[in-house]
Amino acid sequence: HVLSELDMPIIRSEPKDITELADANFDLVIVLSAAALPHMESWAADKSLELEYWPTNDPTQATGNQSQVLDAYRAVRDSLAARIGDRFSAEAPS
Repeated sequence: HVLSELDMPIIRSEPKDITELADANFDLVIVLSAAALPHMESWAADKSLELEYWPTNDPTQATGNQSQVLDAYRAVRDSLAARIGDRFSAEAPS
């Protein structure tokens, strides 16, 4: 719902365990969850990639009425959009 507010496409896909991506090549992995960070650090230890941790609130844990829960999702959406813009704008070709 909060993605469609900004006309962002919603892509239906299933989450994958990192072990399912063992043969994939990545330059950068961004970890959003503190619980996932030690697992990702261990997984990435022998790989040539950059690992970044972006602490992110889990909107599924939001409480309150529908408006308050949607606000939690909007906050995560907007925070990630800003971080992505900041992180990758310097890498964009000129």
